[in-house]
Amino acid sequence: NRAPFAVLVELLESNDADLQTQVLSLIIEVLKVAPNDKKYCKMLARLENLGIYDILKTCSHSTNNRDFKMLMKQFQIMAGVVISTSEFEREIYRNRMKDMEMHMSQLEKKVEVYQQQQNLFEL
Repeated sequence: NRAPFAVLVELLESNDADLQTQVLSLIIEVLKVAPNDKKYCKMLARLENLGIYDILKTCSHSTNNRDFKMLMKQFQIMAGVVISTSEFEREIYRNRMKDMEMHMSQLEKKVEVYQQQQNLFEL
């Protein structure tokens, strides 16, 4: 007897990019049809215990398959995790950087207004 999902997680370790893509797609579809949150969380816990996050991290380094990377992003969103060095992680940091740049720009405008007000008080 093997643990549920064990075969699928093992297949993710193959060197066949198409097989990896199909397996990850199947895992995502199985998660989508989970009947309730409890079962969904249980499935994710089993996948985590089988080492799926480490395997996906390794896969993200070894494949340039665009479909696989899109599926990996979808899996990370569904699982609520960010696998380090993944495209998804870089996207998160890019978005955070944009937000910070917008915030910095707003602060610079406020400082400029404040400086102008200070010049008026000096008069």
